[in-house]
Amino acid sequence: MSQNRIFHIEPLNETWIEQVRFWRNQNFVRQQMEYNAVISEKAQHLWFPRLQNDPSQRYFIFFSGSIPVGIIHLSKLDLEKKEAEVGLFIGDANFIGTGISLEASLFILDLAFKQLKLNRLFAKVKMPRPLIQNALQELTQSGLLFLKPDGAMQFRDAYTAKAISQLNQLVD
Repeated sequence: MSQNRIFHIEPLNETWIEQVRFWRNQNFVRQQMEYNAVISEKAQHLWFPRLQNDPSQRYFIFFSGSIPVGIIHLSKLDLEKKEAEVGLFIGDANFIGTGISLEASLFILDLAFKQLKLNRLFAKVKMPRPLIQNALQELTQSGLLFLKPDGAMQFRDAYTAKAISQLNQLVD
């Protein structure tokens, strides 16, 4: 990860919803999404107020310096069951492969496991690339991750908390 870049995250707000729609409608992003239709301006402006009023959704935009890069979120957040779904995408293709998604992932894992005290996170990966496949295989073999037949992933909480701690030490 580049030492000259300042990574930060902000809650998604109305200022960024058109930027998010632009990113989301790019072919390289859409082809990785479960819902991959082009999103209209009207649909985006109907979605955002529902998102703001839904306590089971937490969306964040992440930046490299002042450059907005992508979205990371928790959805289907259930504090009673202590679980949620997690999602992430990079909208600026210039940042693919830079390590910024690891920084965003560490943030959301910290939020989920340390702050919200969740026990499980689920994620779906559509058409995993070879690099992702290798990482998933290593996480599965280490017991940090369970892959379900439907493509969902389940992280083991105790091991994941340890991994977050170790990754934070490597990143710092």
